[in-house]
Amino acid sequence: MKKLLILVTANDPLSRFDPLLKCLKEYARLPCKTTVVIYIDYEHLRDQEDLAQLIESNVCEKLQVEVVVAPENYKGYYLCWAHKDLLRLAVTQKSYDYYMYSENDMLFTTQNFEYWEQNKEELKELKLDPSFCRYEINQNCKI
Repeated sequence: MKKLLILVTANDPLSRFDPLLKCLKEYARLPCKTTVVIYIDYEHLRDQEDLAQLIESNVCEKLQVEVVVAPENYKGYYLCWAHKDLLRLAVTQKSYDYYMYSENDMLFTTQNFEYWEQNKEELKELKLDPSFCRYEINQNCKI
């Protein structure tokens, strides 16, 4: 079975647990042995244990989930960079077959994975690397 590493950022994770839980439940359905590392902001380091317990009691055992407190200098939008050292290490050591970065409210489904898996070899022949583009819509301004 292929191995997948998913690196997730979660700012103030207990205040937005429902979207994270929805994502984790979907990750558990992926056809891979999946490890999820959730980076939470330093300001909420006291939430680490509670978050880990909530995840453990609500998510399928198929997932291996670790909750990590990001260093203090990864504040605000910089939190999305906290995973880079672990990602670099995992890629250079070839620890996994697939790697993914996401945020706690960005749903990635089995259907997304299967679409990617079915088309990646054909695209590779064209020297293309299939990927996903994420975006957010701000209702208060034009994008």
